[in-house]
Amino acid sequence: MSANEVFALKVENRREEGSAACRRFRRAGKTPVVVYHDGKSAVSALVDTNEFVTLARKATSSHVFKIISDDSALNGKLFLVKDIQKDSLNGEVLHADFYTLVGGEPVTVTVPIHVLGSAECKGVKAEGGVLKFGIRDIKVKCLPSKIPEFVSLDITELKMAQHVSAKDIPLEEGVELASEPNDHVAAVVSGKE
Repeated sequence: MSANEVFALKVENRREEGSAACRRFRRAGKTPVVVYHDGKSAVSALVDTNEFVTLARKATSSHVFKIISDDSALNGKLFLVKDIQKDSLNGEVLHADFYTLVGGEPVTVTVPIHVLGSAECKGVKAEGGVLKFGIRDIKVKCLPSKIPEFVSLDITELKMAQHVSAKDIPLEEGVELASEPNDHVAAVVSGKE
């Protein structure tokens, strides 16, 4: 499933640098960000904290955002949020890093795995096994327009002593696995272990 909705986020250039300026921005409801784009030097910018947090809560780690800016070099660029720094005590967003996407160049992103069929899994329901989960997300490589919001894996047919790995996850055309192919997603083991 591809992430269809692109979230637009207003980004304004930041002229002041340093920790004192960043504290002032945060008190004014702005989060300092750095936008890395087109292999050029990074651009220091600001986003409205409430707007960013609201959109980030709705997004997955592979969600694409669009920059709305007065800076013509940034306006309209698509980007991924690569890092969010939070205050360890109160969870307040302190800083974020954005990486713009180039339409024709593949990108590697982490996407969540949605495991389907857990309740009907043959190894659990018919054979008395216990379902054990491994990895919860995988890395995929694809063009920005093909980034999936998540990938699905049906484990209904999984039997006792069987497992499924990252390589067993069906991917859409144009999306390739970038994680370790043998990483276990789920396994059915004996309940006596």
